Amino acid sequence: MSKHIEFNRISPDDDSLYVTKDLRINGKKLTTPTKSLNLSKTNSKLLFNDKTKGINELYKRFSLTKDSKKNSIYSVLNFPDKLDKLNYELNSLTRKTNTDKEINILFIEYDDTKYPEKKPLEFILDTAYEYSDITPLPIIPKLPQRINSESEFEKYKTFLEESVEIIETLNHKPIMGIVPPALLFIPDIIDIYAKKEIDAFVFDFDGKTPLSMRQTIRSFMRSLKEHDLLENSFIHSINANQGRFNKDANVVGAKDILSFGFGFDSMGEKHKPLKGPKEFFEKLKNRDENKLRLFNKEDYGYYKLSPNEIQEIYPDDSIIKMDSFANENLDVRILQKSFNLEQIGLESIRLREIIDDQRALEYLSNKPCVKKEDYKKIAKMKKEVARKQTLLPSF
Repeated sequence: MSKHIEFNRISPDDDSLYVTKDLRINGKKLTTPTKSLNLSKTNSKLLFNDKTKGINELYKRFSLTKDSKKNSIYSVLNFPDKLDKLNYELNSLTRKTNTDKEINILFIEYDDTKYPEKKPLEFILDTAYEYSDITPLPIIPKLPQRINSESEFEKYKTFLEESVEIIETLNHKPIMGIVPPALLFIPDIIDIYAKKEIDAFVFDFDGKTPLSMRQTIRSFMRSLKEHDLLENSFIHSINANQGRFNKDANVVGAKDILSFGFGFDSMGEKHKPLKGPKEFFEKLKNRDENKLRLFNKEDYGYYKLSPNEIQEIYPDDSIIKMDSFANENLDVRILQKSFNLEQIGLESIRLREIIDDQRALEYLSNKPCVKKEDYKKIAKMKKEVARKQTLLPSF
């Protein structure tokens, strides 16, 4: 049985899936909506606004292939110096946080043609447990392609049940269930978690925008509602796409932050790496080399601007000085990422009061960069979730 999250206050919007909650995870307070911060070696120079701190993500990738030298779990299991190096890295990252107040979650992804044997699986879960306030189950890339039949889903179901069983042998923390974007099997996955009394979930957007996954999100939220978990749970997300620019547009509507309108409590980071041929990355490297992409919380747009143009949208509440972007000694990409994390975090804080006042949809409708059709999709999702599940054909 999973240890439960403590919910002190749940305040849903009457007309949408926007919701604000006061809760405790492993004894630490958290108020939603919230934006998580990404702790990694590549983000070690990011500037974090203290106002937006609350939940932190760590992310580690492993291969379970014995012959693989890179990120092989077997090399960590067999060589103590490799384990020492891993623990040193994770300890260094968590030491940068206020462990008395901030919630840390270590997500572990692994990639292999088969599900792990018991020892590697125990290592994955023990490591996630060690560095997390809420223990997430392992993430498997390309899972929707893998569980493409009832028989393959049964293998995944067995894997989930074995994972929960291992965590429960040492459990003094809540468990976080992974929800892959596998539309056909989401009701069954949520049913497994509900029977284990798990009340925290992370949904993987798999590099897509929330608006492009409405059927999958609807199935997820409806499944939670059927188990009385839609509001009585903590719902995190990862790998949401912010929205794509076309070459002629200097502003695009922010799609990632709209996830709060679909019932998500917390917006995580995009850990899914870009993939493509070498030529694609060469073009990407040379395209709009001096252009920044900055989030404007006043209109929910991402703006493509050069450093000398950012005064058009620059807010007064950023801890990052505007002239920093013109400083040749500073990495503008680090500044851009710090700025966007901060501004989305500050907007999530502002949303709490708006949701409490039952003004969420009115507030969203006044954001010029939110398309009318996107607003309508968010506005009607609550009614759609309230309907009964439609049975999908089985294989």
